[in-house]
Amino acid sequence: MPEPADDEVKTVFERHRKELLRYACRFVPADEAEDVLQDVFIALLKHKRSGAIRSAEQLAWLYRACHNRAIDYLRRKKRLIGEERLALLAAPTQEKKVTWPEIRALVYELSAQLDRNGSGSLLLHLLEEGTPRHEIARLLKISERTLRRKVARLFRFLEQELLRRGITGING
Repeated sequence: MPEPADDEVKTVFERHRKELLRYACRFVPADEAEDVLQDVFIALLKHKRSGAIRSAEQLAWLYRACHNRAIDYLRRKKRLIGEERLALLAAPTQEKKVTWPEIRALVYELSAQLDRNGSGSLLLHLLEEGTPRHEIARLLKISERTLRRKVARLFRFLEQELLRRGITGING
C-alpha cells in the first residue's frame, strides 16, 4: 500500500518534472539529465518517507539536489575520462623510462606544432592552469564549440605523436 509521501512525491514529480529537466540540461546532456532527475526524485521519496524534508522547502530542495547530482555526474565523468587518458600513458610497453618532466616538455613542444600560429601551446597552458572554457574561447577569439573541437584535435594529435615516438608509459 503506498504511503502518503509516495503520492505527494508523484504529484511533485508530475508538476515540476519539465522545469527540473530543463534546469538539469544546463549542466549535463539531455539523456543524462533524465538519469539525474530520476536520482533526485528517488532521493526526494526517501527524504519524504523519513520526514527529513517539509513540503514548504521541497522545491528549493529539488533544485539544489538537481544541481548537486548534475555536478556529481560531471565530476564522475571527468574522472573517468581522465583515468582513461592516463591509462593510455600509464602502461609502459618498452624498456625506455620517460619521466614526467621529460614528457611534459615534449608535450608542450608537440602542441606548438598543432597549427601554424602555435596556439596549441597556449591552449595546453590554459587548460593546465584550469582556465574556464568560456575564458579560453574569449582569449583565442573562437566559439566554445570550436574550442571543444580544437581541444579534441590537440589531444588526438598528442596521443598519436607520443605513440609514434614509442612513448606509452610515464614514470615519476
